[in-house]
Amino acid sequence: MSYRFPTRRLAAIADRVPPTEGASHFRIALDAVAPWTGALEVEIDDLHPGEGAEFKIGDILFGKLRPYLAKAWVADRPGVYYGDFINIRAHRDTNPNFLGYAIRTPRFIDVATAVSSGSKMPRTEWASLREISIPIPAQPMQGRIADYLDHETTEIDRFIADQERLSTLLVERRDAVLARTVVSASSDDSASEVPWSPGLRTPFPVLNIRRAAAMRTGHTPNRSTPEYWAGDRDIPWFTLADVWQLRAGHKYLGETREHITHEGLSNSAAELLPAGTVVLSRTASVGFAGIMPNAMATTQHYWNWVPGSHLDSEYLWLQFRAMRPYFSKISSGATHKTIYDADAAGMEIVLPPLETQREIVAELTSTDVTTEALISDSTRAIALAKERRAALITAAVTGQIDVTAKHRPAAEQLEDDIKELT
Repeated sequence: MSYRFPTRRLAAIADRVPPTEGASHFRIALDAVAPWTGALEVEIDDLHPGEGAEFKIGDILFGKLRPYLAKAWVADRPGVYYGDFINIRAHRDTNPNFLGYAIRTPRFIDVATAVSSGSKMPRTEWASLREISIPIPAQPMQGRIADYLDHETTEIDRFIADQERLSTLLVERRDAVLARTVVSASSDDSASEVPWSPGLRTPFPVLNIRRAAAMRTGHTPNRSTPEYWAGDRDIPWFTLADVWQLRAGHKYLGETREHITHEGLSNSAAELLPAGTVVLSRTASVGFAGIMPNAMATTQHYWNWVPGSHLDSEYLWLQFRAMRPYFSKISSGATHKTIYDADAAGMEIVLPPLETQREIVAELTSTDVTTEALISDSTRAIALAKERRAALITAAVTGQIDVTAKHRPAAEQLEDDIKELT
């Protein structure tokens, strides 16, 4: 990357402030700082008085745990911190707000991440950060750049917040429409109450799921027997490594990471389940579901439902999607939430006539396409806005754009670009 401004080592323009115990009515932890933006994600009322390491106005609290999260907050008030922060204090000739932006550039974060230690919970230290080079213009220009970025990023952040609210509303509307449509919600007080959604009533029968579908689970063949895991006649085996497909909302299961052999199947409690079986994650991603497009087997981490002649697979999948909040309620466990046997076997579902089920599937499929397109557009807009925000900060702090010249507001340009993309 080329710099218009000269660069200096971080240690030449700022110091690390050793932790000094103190007490304050404002106390901050690492989880309060938003990634990349440098904003606080909690209200002041949520931060409780207590002891910690003191910091002053203008200090930069940099999250040394998992530095790739880019958590760096420029203090706008004094207080105390606790946890994995490095307190960085700019020298007199360095604008702390400018330095905060420079620290949150992708280049700085990439280097900080590269010099961190530890695989699962990497940490970086001042001894490594202090050597990273920082573009450093004259102090008056630092102030102008910081002011420019304050204004422009505030507008971009407002745009992102609007899109996030829109996305949330779309998801809530989609889920509400799904829940009401899948049971053909009725206002008739004599209609049956939907057991998994209090307040909804349905004109159709409510019954135990095992009266409409056979309940099956899965198993893991012995890993120490190679013959169970290799061969010409292998069987797709859906495991926790594949649960991302369910979380992504895929209706039909795709390729599995692993396969088992027929010998492995016959020497374990795993079952070869027919196409159309509805897979429900019972642990690790409780309540997410998908449909087998062909015969498959699964691990014991799934409840598998083989629909009978009066139950459509896609209708059951849609009802499971609507039941996700209910699945969260009935799951239990201290370490990992799980839907246990009795809860799974005791579930009740709504069962319209088969033809009605298929009509509901067609209606919701059409509605889903429109809503998912809107959600996707919003998600892309958020991603593009975050990319533009990072690029703008990098360009400004390195001198690649002249912040003293008249520019079209970045948020306006962003909105026009998004319109072209959609």
